Amino acid sequence: MRLEWKVKTKLKDKEFLDRFRQQFNKVVVEMLGDAKRYAPVDKGLLRRRIELDKKGDLHYELWSHVPYSAHVEYGTSPHIIRPVNAQALRFETGKAVSGFGRTWARGGGGVVYAKKVKHPGTSPQPFMRPALEIAKSKIRRFEAFYKKA
Repeated sequence: MRLEWKVKTKLKDKEFLDRFRQQFNKVVVEMLGDAKRYAPVDKGLLRRRIELDKKGDLHYELWSHVPYSAHVEYGTSPHIIRPVNAQALRFETGKAVSGFGRTWARGGGGVVYAKKVKHPGTSPQPFMRPALEIAKSKIRRFEAFYKKA
């Protein structure tokens, strides 16, 4: 998943443009931190794989190369899951308890095999878009402040 942010400016005042670039670069780094902070954590892979690339002057790309990042950001609709590399799906339900070289399932759970599963979908958990919107609002405030000055 990739979000690109490129600012086009018609600013002529070199001093203001230099300050704007400094502020923009600072805000973009904060945006990366916000995206990582907002990312939901299971094992932490998604959070660790959020990156920021500078593409040019006032042009950055915030992205994650985890294949499921868009599914987390936007959610998924209900769908059917079928086995790809096996004849059946296998998963465990309930709480697994280990001991004495064995694993048991507690709470009515256990190992389940199925030819297909009706997944109810997942709710969106946005982490990149909110970070981008916060960064944009900071830049708008910066511009407004210096336009008044």
